[in-house]
Amino acid sequence: MTSPLPEFENCTVVLLGSFNPAIFHPEWFVRLGLLAEEAVDSDKIKVVSPEVTECVVGAVKVFCDSTRLVFSVGNMIDADKLQDVVLGTLRILAHVPLGAVGINQEGVFKAQSEDHWHKIGHTLVPKDPVWNKLGDAPGMQRISIKYPLQENPKIEQNFTVEPYPRTGPTHPAIKIGTNLHYQICSSSELSSGGESTKLALEFIADRWKSATGKVREVANVIFEEIKP
Repeated sequence: MTSPLPEFENCTVVLLGSFNPAIFHPEWFVRLGLLAEEAVDSDKIKVVSPEVTECVVGAVKVFCDSTRLVFSVGNMIDADKLQDVVLGTLRILAHVPLGAVGINQEGVFKAQSEDHWHKIGHTLVPKDPVWNKLGDAPGMQRISIKYPLQENPKIEQNFTVEPYPRTGPTHPAIKIGTNLHYQICSSSELSSGGESTKLALEFIADRWKSATGKVREVANVIFEEIKP
């Protein structure tokens, strides 16, 4: 069976730690050479304040509050730019305390028919022997699977699969989410950074290619094993 192509994919990097949202004005990214000046659009600056910052700079959406710094792109064409911005930010803010980092993806894939869509749900979540005994026409809403990485117990891979709403006269689809999560330290262990930032940089650089290809890998297995 031909490997399925996503209807759309996105990618997000989430950093957990201690941040000052006010510094992340779009001009900050331009001044430090992380994004081009023409990427700044004042209409896409929602808020920049000591409590929260939310803006879009070029293809990259930025959100920050006191404990989370989130960078995202809505198209995988811009994934390399996303990685460059995250790595550049971490190099500049080398002493910001970090507790965890996650590389997340979502992709939507059409089933070949409505029957195929139901077959995927019934295979991933069998309705017998339990669910059919508790009511009529049970349907899968969302499943979540976790894989701890044997080589590093602080890293885990999480997958989710859920139905994606039909938006027109097309076959229904599924949405696949992947999350590669690295728990560098607990929130009570946050320090002045340095070592934690170095570990986050290494994680993003080393794991980027595999993490940002994981949605298609999961889709390939599902559609290969669950044929119409």
